[in-house]
Amino acid sequence: MLNVTAHEDDALSAPESKAGRLQRACLDLLREHERDEDGLPTNGRFVFYELEQRGVVPKHSEGKRQPRQDVTDALMHLRERGLIPWWWIEDTSRSLDEWQYAADVYEYAAKSIKRARIDLWKGTPPPLLLFESRAAWGVSRNLCSRYLTPSAPCGGQCHGFLVNEIAPLLKGNNRRVLYVGDYELRGPADQIEAHTKRVLERHTEREFTAESWRKIALTEAQVRKSARLRKEEITKHDNRYKPPKAYRAVECEALGQKVLLDIIRRQLDALLPEPLERVRVREERQRKQVAALLRRGGSRMSKILHRCSYVALVFASIANASPINSSQIEVIDGDTIHVAGETFRLVGFDAPETHRAQCPAERKLGNRATFRLRQIVAAGGLDLEKVPCACRTGTEGTPRCNYGRACAVLRARGQDVGALLIAEGLAHASPDRT
Repeated sequence: MLNVTAHEDDALSAPESKAGRLQRACLDLLREHERDEDGLPTNGRFVFYELEQRGVVPKHSEGKRQPRQDVTDALMHLRERGLIPWWWIEDTSRSLDEWQYAADVYEYAAKSIKRARIDLWKGTPPPLLLFESRAAWGVSRNLCSRYLTPSAPCGGQCHGFLVNEIAPLLKGNNRRVLYVGDYELRGPADQIEAHTKRVLERHTEREFTAESWRKIALTEAQVRKSARLRKEEITKHDNRYKPPKAYRAVECEALGQKVLLDIIRRQLDALLPEPLERVRVREERQRKQVAALLRRGGSRMSKILHRCSYVALVFASIANASPINSSQIEVIDGDTIHVAGETFRLVGFDAPETHRAQCPAERKLGNRATFRLRQIVAAGGLDLEKVPCACRTGTEGTPRCNYGRACAVLRARGQDVGALLIAEGLAHASPDRT
């Protein structure tokens, strides 16, 4: 039974209407998907099949309007009324090309760490997942991403796609192919798989065996074992023949999204040389270590960055008090920033300590000053000017002068950030540092 709030109920069509019943059934099903790790996103085709299996909608109707269109309308209604996020329903027939970039290579590297992955397959090519339908491929992409396995739909007229995109992945190696498609008795799907294999064998100079090419769904054994799947058997017609040739089939989507993903997951787990979760723990630990290294800007990283022309450009802008992008600045504490491998002590004021605080109250105020400085930096409109240090001559750049930090003045929209923090009670003036 679907539990909806009064607000949600108002956004749905009347519960006794056909549209209202279908909207509620879709919402109930999608909330089940939400509870499953790989349940979202899904697509309209899988939602339709799962509703059909539950007896909510028929597969076909007598009129021109088919049940699948009713499901499409119900899903659109849920999204337009804000009852589900738009991304829950994926359009696998279209894609967007978008490119990652940053203000500089340093920032790009720092932002990319969270997406960094390590080899799960110990140097061997991960298996390739080929899907007969775009719908099955679409709901499996997140899972394939987690296991670092390439995947693609291969139904329809895709000879050129197979040659240009898929064959290079299989040439000169022993990469396995795991195939997902409909179960048919002498239907087009059998021919699609055979054609796909034949094209790839010709263009990779390989001969696939039962070990290197395996259909994992939907198989005859899976259909025979499941009374539910046998009930989903339908008669389809191959219109390439005159008159159209009838054949029996169980479509892959009849498995349901969760069952299909479980099948793929079990197959991949069996092939992995090491359990996925163990690798992911090691992966996350390494990400944190590298992120800490980048934040610290250790000597090795500084040397690398100083070889880059980017660093020269950054320091040229600093020397002339030119505008600097907020993305180039990392705030360390209330009066210290890090730019392109060099740490700067901002002069003219002192902010409370955080790491060397004398008491909890000072640490708390120091954290507030750090947070406020980050807000100021994020707002932009910045100029950074490198200035001579007040330390004893000859000690600049050594631990005896500002703990090895250079000196600078940071201005936000023409105002010294120190003056802003002092005005807000988060720092005090320090004339001896100017």
